[in-house]
Parts: sequence; C-alpha cells; structure tokens
Amino acid sequence: MIGEGDGTGVDPAKLNAARDLGYIVTEENQHLFSAAEVEAWESAVERYWEENADDSGIGDLVALLADELEAAVERTLVSTRPEPAREFATRVTNTDIAAAEEDEDAEALGTSIAFAIVAAWLTGARDELSRPTLAADAVGWVESHLGAEAADLARRGAGILGAPESGDLTAQELADETGDDFIPTMIWLAAGVAAVCGGGDAGWLRRYDVSDPD
Repeated sequence: MIGEGDGTGVDPAKLNAARDLGYIVTEENQHLFSAAEVEAWESAVERYWEENADDSGIGDLVALLADELEAAVERTLVSTRPEPAREFATRVTNTDIAAAEEDEDAEALGTSIAFAIVAAWLTGARDELSRPTLAADAVGWVESHLGAEAADLARRGAGILGAPESGDLTAQELADETGDDFIPTMIWLAAGVAAVCGGGDAGWLRRYDVSDPD
C-alpha cells in the first residue's frame, strides 16, 4: 500500500482517481472543469484513502510522460515543426488504446495525465510571470515557427495562458474542438512559452511540475 507518496511527489490518491475518471484536477487547472467534474474528482480522491487502494504504477507513468513531454517540446523548438508534438500524441493514444484493452478503467489515462502535466506548466508560468502578453507572445511564436494551422489551434487553447479572446474553455471543450491535436496544441503552447520566456530551453518548464500533494 502507498502511504503519502510514491517518490514522484504526486499524491497517489489523485493518480488513482485519474485512472477511475480519465482526467486530473489540480489547483492550477480546476477552472477548466465543470463543478460536477471537480466534485467527482474530490469524491474519487476521498474514496481512495477510505479503501487504502494500491496503485503504485501510476507514479512511474507520470514521471515518464513528463520526461517524454519535455523531449517533445525540445524537438518542437529545435525542428520548428508541428510534427514532434503529433508524434508524441499518437504514441500516447496508441498506448491508451492498448491499455484499455486490458483494463477499461485505463482508457485515455495517458492523455489525461499528459494534459495535466502541460496544463501545470502553462498555468504555472502564467501565474508566476504575470506577463500580460504571455498568451499573445506564445501564440505568435507558434505562428512564426510552426505555421498558421498550429497557431489557430494554439489560439483556441490560449485561454489557459490568460488570453480573454480565447474564452474559458473546459478541458473537454478544448479536446472536442481540437480533436486529435488536443495534446499537440498544449505542446505547441508550451514550446511557445519556453521560447519567449525560458530562453528556448524545454527543461525550463519543469520548474512548474505538479509536485504538491495537497
């Protein structure tokens, strides 16, 4: 049984809830979810501790996905192409499909965790930097380096960086609008933020990793 953590700094109750619900709610991204989704999340976390469930493998998945996401952002910055983000998303989707064949509760787990990781990076940068032009600057980088199509999608997701014109979409609404490019859209935004604020260093984003179990 896992106690207070599994060495990754992430609350195992929240990771278990992610497997049950297919999404992750944090203080940084909870505004992207409906009240009902947040309530379901909190109930799942509470239920984990009540049942003392054991789910030690999820922590390794979080760590692996964070490393793979950093690499995808790095490849995006270096290649100035949208494809590395799509290649990463395809690998995660295929893994999710295979995992769901073994355990239906694991459906879209990797995608959900990947979203939570990048959302934490973006909201962390937004809150710490307090840069009014952050969203516009990041989308501008995407448009200049990755093209108009990627920029249009990034603009839809830029509300997470504080762009009022992008609206306050929930994670599900953004996923519905961007389709297969849901995770790539987040990666492109992360690359834009790293480019304009982090000196083009994808590793700079890791300062915003979710590590607080509270």
